[in-house]
Amino acid sequence: MDEDRALELLQLAERAEPHLYGPDQRAWRARLNEAADELSRALGLFLDHGNGDAALRLAGALRLFWMDTGRVDQGRGWLGAALAAHDGSSSLARVRALVAAGELAFRQGDQAAARSWTTQSLEQAQLLGHPWTVALAHTNLARIALRDGDAGAIQRHAQAGIEASGEDLYARSRAVHMLAWAAHTAGDLARARALFVDSLELRRRLGDRLGQAVELSNLGDLARGAGEAGAAGELLLGALEIAAELDSRYLLPGLLASLAVLAGERGDLERAVRLLGASQASYEAAGLVPDPVDADDPDRMRAVALDRLGADRFARLWEEGRHLSLDRAVAQARGVAG
Repeated sequence: MDEDRALELLQLAERAEPHLYGPDQRAWRARLNEAADELSRALGLFLDHGNGDAALRLAGALRLFWMDTGRVDQGRGWLGAALAAHDGSSSLARVRALVAAGELAFRQGDQAAARSWTTQSLEQAQLLGHPWTVALAHTNLARIALRDGDAGAIQRHAQAGIEASGEDLYARSRAVHMLAWAAHTAGDLARARALFVDSLELRRRLGDRLGQAVELSNLGDLARGAGEAGAAGELLLGALEIAAELDSRYLLPGLLASLAVLAGERGDLERAVRLLGASQASYEAAGLVPDPVDADDPDRMRAVALDRLGADRFARLWEEGRHLSLDRAVAQARGVAG
């Protein structure tokens, strides 16, 4: 690969980035998927040639791509290398790469790295006076506080993210989403539900179908927790269909787990165990760990199923689930909600 081609790929990634949360996200992600090997070679070329700024720009622009296509390990590797190779001076490219590195670290449960990268991104974004990255950094810090179970910190950072987002629907929807989790963590489930609905509406206005699926999933989990099995099934199925259409390796594992819990609560423990096994295998394949609170009910259901089915039967079903293809796991999940 020559440098001209590498620069073309950088331009492609930067053009694609805003489309990855817009109405044509599927088509743009497909374009990046087709160029995935070349994108890695371009990053290597920039680093080999000492072009740290271009490497930061490219790795940072691919933040959503790394996460949603199951390339989190790869993304963290390139971001770490690009940040290490850079001279450390404040620049928009560095701030955006720090935001991306912090979010991917969070998605793998690496709280120390997530906090370090994200704190740096916030400090530098504030110095540069770039409100969009300030908003995203605050949203990431709210996520980190969610894994810590700190409702007050989630609230503070989410509110700061809303204030920094201005009229930007993407940044605002993510901050409102975290404000919902602040209410949820504090035990105010009615307010959490209302805020998830507000975030859903913002994502609809943006045309962000994957973002809509995220909030449908959260609303489905709340409905299931409230004993509204019919509404839960409808909401989770809606989320599942979008996530399957977009082949979201970020969202599908959590939806499999949510539908496993619903299956178990409806008495279908065998399907529940298979889906739990498929969910864990999907998380591992994508280089992800469950988001905060996503593991509580699945862990409880796993314990219930183990007790009622017995160790041998549970282990057989679990392994069957782990060896399901993602398409077959989705088909099993549809059977719960349909």
